[in-house]
Amino acid sequence: MKYNSNIINLEHLDAKALYFVGDIHGEFQTFRHLIKQHDIVDAIIVLCGDIGMGFYKPGYYVTEIGEVCNTLVHRHIHVVALRGNHDDPKYFTNHLEQICPQLYHDYPNWIFAEDYDLILTKFGNILCIGGGVSVDRTNRLKNFNQGYWEGENVKPLSKRVFDRLKLFDINIVASHDAPTFTLPFTVGQVVLDWQKYDKYVRMDCEDERLLLQDTFELIKENWSISDWYYGHFHDSYYYVEQFVRFHGLNCKEFKEFR
Repeated sequence: MKYNSNIINLEHLDAKALYFVGDIHGEFQTFRHLIKQHDIVDAIIVLCGDIGMGFYKPGYYVTEIGEVCNTLVHRHIHVVALRGNHDDPKYFTNHLEQICPQLYHDYPNWIFAEDYDLILTKFGNILCIGGGVSVDRTNRLKNFNQGYWEGENVKPLSKRVFDRLKLFDINIVASHDAPTFTLPFTVGQVVLDWQKYDKYVRMDCEDERLLLQDTFELIKENWSISDWYYGHFHDSYYYVEQFVRFHGLNCKEFKEFR
């Protein structure tokens, strides 16, 4: 699907709708059921992180995603998945071909987006910003790194990628975490609870959201965006800042772009 690094070209698809979906946390069959329940056809779906990649061996995902892709092909749907904090980052890089060649080659209707990939669609171009801080990382590290991967956090936009993106319009942003100024405005009780065991977790969460705030300002200076979709917080939100609509997505929540 990519004709250039960081570009996912879906402009050629005869898609009738564009959806953004919150964290699915490995519930691939539930995701497939919800596609049928909502009777989605001829569409592009962007998964906003916490797909659940890396908790099992690659063969598990070949089976699970393969079954989802049977539905996607039948219904003329393409999925683009960006990483959250509950995802092994290697699945969302060029290492995917080495980790699991079948996922890389055999399922063209399911695409893993790298950080700052740009999806070209007839609805507008979507910038993908993956990553997030795990508030429970201390517990996962104690359990022999079960479900925790170094480099899970959001990365800054590099000058090299920025210069490449300048060749295109950016109309929509999809991320896992969200800038500081949008909902939720304060850290939740779950962060405060984990801070008892990890004294840096609150600071790291706040710093990450500040980084995304800086990224938003950079985007606004150079492009005109209308919407920003994100997951991570397990709740539904709507907020408008500088004429941009921010949509927080609950787990497995589908929201159609209009």
